[in-house]
Amino acid sequence: MTELHNLRKLYFEEGKSITEISRETGRDRKTVRVYLEKEDWNDVRVDPWQRLNSPNWIRSSGIDTWLTEESNGNKGIRPADLWTAG
Repeated sequence: MTELHNLRKLYFEEGKSITEISRETGRDRKTVRVYLEKEDWNDVRVDPWQRLNSPNWIRSSGIDTWLTEESNGNKGIRPADLWTAG
């Protein structure tokens, strides 16, 4: 958190530009911008890959049903039908 406070101090109190802060700290200017713009650091975002790889997502999408029917010899449901139905 001290680095965050230092970045905010350089920008808001000393009036330095994002590019100047980036050069001084060695951080990418986009990272500096994110640090300066973010107000709520408790906002937790879900990693999209984690959500897609979770078993709950797989079950809720109907893939389990499709695989079960495929293994029973029923070829009536196609994967494309699962994506357009939801």
